[in-house]
Amino acid sequence: NFYVYCMIDYYGGFKTRVPAPSIYSTRPQEGAENYFREKGDEQRTDVMGMYPYWLYNAYHGYVYNYADKYVVNGAYLVLRDITVSYNFRRLKAIQRAGFSNFELKMQASNLMTVGLNKYNYSLATGSYARRHLVPTFTIGLFTNF
Repeated sequence: NFYVYCMIDYYGGFKTRVPAPSIYSTRPQEGAENYFREKGDEQRTDVMGMYPYWLYNAYHGYVYNYADKYVVNGAYLVLRDITVSYNFRRLKAIQRAGFSNFELKMQASNLMTVGLNKYNYSLATGSYARRHLVPTFTIGLFTNF
């Protein structure tokens, strides 16, 4: 009478580019504001130097934003669906009411998204601001007379 179903989707075999850290983001990646805190930090950085002014206007940040550093494993997992169901058809009260089937189902979709890279970034959401897909919850009653 009891039923449980779980679906996990895996997307893999590709690379993706994560958004470069920026203090101007709505929710910046952790550490975006910490690049140059002490004298000499600019000698030990993975942040690229500025273009000359005339090139900077033409290519505003492209070299930095599209650096290989931000290409990561694109694989991710999504806990796509969990369904729990119970069938009450064997209860005497349900049979007396004339039901041949009376089943209650509860379903939750898109509960968790896990990017399989150090940033926990996935193309499913495409953003650091929104780490997970929007979950949905459903309750259903299925009957037959």
